Amino acid sequence: MKFSLSLILILLIKLTIANSNIRFENGVLDIRGKNINDIGIIDFTGEWEFYWNRLLTPNDFNNVNHDSLIYIKVPGNWSSVTINNKKLPPHGAATYRAIILKDTGYIDFGIRIGGIGTAYKLFIDGKEKIKAGIVSTDKTKAISGYKADVVNFTSTNDTIELIIQVSNYNYAKAGIWNNFNKIGSQNIINKVWTRNMQISILIIGIMLIISFYHLSFYYLNKNFVFALFFGLFCIIIIIRTLIVDEILLLDFFPSFNWINLIKVEYLNLSVGSLLFILFIYYYFKDNYAKWLFYTIVIFDIIFSVLILITQPDIFTKYLKINQLLIVLSLIYSSILVVRALKNGTKSAGFMALGFLILMTTVINDILYVNKAIDTIYLSSFGFVIFIISQSFMMSKHSSNLFKETQDLASKLKLANINLENIVEERTSKIKEQRDKFFEQHRIVEEQKKQITSSIQYAGRIQDAVLNTANEIDSIAPKNFIIYHPKDIVSGDFYWSKQVVVDGKTIKLVAVVDCTGHGVPGAFMSILGSLLLNNIINDLKQIPKASDILLLLKDEVVKLLYNTNKNHFVNDGMDMSLIIIDYDNMNIQFSGAHSSIFIVPIEQSGDKNIIEYKGDNISIGYNYNSKKVFTNHTIKINKNDIIYMFSDGYYDQFGGVNNKRMQKKEFKRILLSISNHTLKEQRMILERKLLEWRGNTEQIDDITVLGFRI
Repeated sequence: MKFSLSLILILLIKLTIANSNIRFENGVLDIRGKNINDIGIIDFTGEWEFYWNRLLTPNDFNNVNHDSLIYIKVPGNWSSVTINNKKLPPHGAATYRAIILKDTGYIDFGIRIGGIGTAYKLFIDGKEKIKAGIVSTDKTKAISGYKADVVNFTSTNDTIELIIQVSNYNYAKAGIWNNFNKIGSQNIINKVWTRNMQISILIIGIMLIISFYHLSFYYLNKNFVFALFFGLFCIIIIIRTLIVDEILLLDFFPSFNWINLIKVEYLNLSVGSLLFILFIYYYFKDNYAKWLFYTIVIFDIIFSVLILITQPDIFTKYLKINQLLIVLSLIYSSILVVRALKNGTKSAGFMALGFLILMTTVINDILYVNKAIDTIYLSSFGFVIFIISQSFMMSKHSSNLFKETQDLASKLKLANINLENIVEERTSKIKEQRDKFFEQHRIVEEQKKQITSSIQYAGRIQDAVLNTANEIDSIAPKNFIIYHPKDIVSGDFYWSKQVVVDGKTIKLVAVVDCTGHGVPGAFMSILGSLLLNNIINDLKQIPKASDILLLLKDEVVKLLYNTNKNHFVNDGMDMSLIIIDYDNMNIQFSGAHSSIFIVPIEQSGDKNIIEYKGDNISIGYNYNSKKVFTNHTIKINKNDIIYMFSDGYYDQFGGVNNKRMQKKEFKRILLSISNHTLKEQRMILERKLLEWRGNTEQIDDITVLGFRI
């Protein structure tokens, strides 16, 4: 894996480097006696004729005095050139000219053009071939533009004249400033262009998949905050791939404003740096120096705001500061990775390799932008390799968590079996082995402690999977929830979801009572929650509540029913499900052995409580039933109160005669407290439950959900 990642980067660098042995000298490129196909790709690197503050056409060169020529280094920024002891300003216009000497004969050429700032026009042998923006010596008439493309042409003469008119009034750099521009045989240039486009599209595809994976990972488990920032960072890499080199963005939006394009490019740098440092911080939160973290974050935010409110010729002056911060954050992050590697952190080797490649490519880009080296932009490839290495780590982490969960379930089952065997054996031999009693008691207590710890851990897993309180708050802000598992883990759960189906947002709420309680009920509750999520996520059209129950019933039967009737799993769920339609002020309700109560708000001020009963069908074990679930459509009004519940509250034993409370009494209590606020209702229901129970043990999981429309 490590070798493959490194090899990919080396190949990408090798495939993009042009022939550096052939250069323009004194405005002339001499390729006589050479086969253009053998030469390969030639950069515009070298010395070009330079005519400051003049936009010369091919005809103008018939009258140009060639005795006082000025040559400029390409690639380069003309503001670093001195003419008549005076340094040229970045704003202005100029003409570049070069001659290519070749053997007489028919040759197909290709020119890869771009990276010229900030407007240009290319002439080949007296003919205009391509332009970007409007070139002018008048600032009011010049318009900046960018265009990267391949120009194909055929030459039969022994010379080729290249003339490039350039103007710049919006940027701190000007002229032919990078080595993006290349010439070669038409076949090779077009192959390189096509290959680069394919690589860019491949990078975008990879980043989309990885971004969706990490964002989904965070959505399903909010504890992994670093996955959120990593997914957003992948989106930044997608944007960067669209706006560098071939600039695919302009293929989709040809009229995209040049200034906005530059701002997006620089925002990509600052926001990408911010998201990257947030990812590293939350990944190594216990070890990251907070003062350094806040320093980098503040500078990234300041630089981002500067980009938004100023013009390119201003904010580009501060690029080096941002680049320095990026290098410092990468160095410090690398130190953290090395520490993790030394401490034996799992998969830290992959992260270390990814960081090494990423640092190499980022430093390459910084040196390349500042003209310290003559390569290409490589950070997109470095980020791809880094992100792939992190995705591998994330996958391995998920795999380990799943394996630990399976091991926990196996150990729990084995521990229960061992505990039963130990108790049975010691009971039959208690008289003969009285001396061993205390030792065995110690063993039992130790195993009980381990089991309890395991169940508590399973409870945390259940909470992470089932926690939808925030979702309920967004659907019905005025609500209360009473949720009392009988044991550490629960067979009851409440569930809610907002999804967009067929262009419309639907809101669903359910209360589910799974067979049993404790660990078996907990496993059923997790299964039910996951199946509900899958069903909702796969919806193609707006459903009925009864259809969702039927789909859930079918899925449970598939998973739990063995065709061998001797091994039938007699488990299932009772539940009530509603779909809220605020636009039409109605709800759909369907129930499986479960009801809901609604307290409508009458104009007269009088209140009553209405029960809507579900069907006498359970989700799961009555697999031969031909019945279908009934779908109730119920009109609702603002301030109506809806109560959803399992049977745990009103099946509780207590009172003077130690009998069940019964649904009738529960219904009476709800009506009597419906004038109170929902917060007060929750407190009253909790108090009445405690008063009813007294010293009686809780017999079932208890869930009551109430909310106001």
